[in-house]
Amino acid sequence: MSDLRTKIGFLLAGSLGFLLYCLFSLLLHHFGLEESHAAFLGVVLSVPPTYLLQRNFAFQHEGKVGHSFAKYCLLQLWNSIFISGLAWAGSRMGLPSFVNFFLSGAIAIVVSYLVLSRNVFPRNERRGGRQ
Repeated sequence: MSDLRTKIGFLLAGSLGFLLYCLFSLLLHHFGLEESHAAFLGVVLSVPPTYLLQRNFAFQHEGKVGHSFAKYCLLQLWNSIFISGLAWAGSRMGLPSFVNFFLSGAIAIVVSYLVLSRNVFPRNERRGGRQ
């Protein structure tokens, strides 16, 4: 049951992180930044609160913050490159844009969960985890 709680928490925290990204991007654009700059800063600004939600709510991690935050930031960098590559491949295969973006994002979500649960927030550093 705790794995289901963790997965649901992961999806909820990630969804809230996505909403924060959208909000930050829209606000920055409203105040004069170009869309590409607003989107970039929106991502950067949404990483810390999303990390905290994933750490404290989804994974209930009790390990060192600095270490897991650095890994989390590397994962976000990897995700941006990975999704871009998947979208490029989908485009080359002729997938419709919506399908392409959806599949690229969905694959990245699965990979993110696996990396977060095994490497960023390992079970032995979670509340109630194996010691």
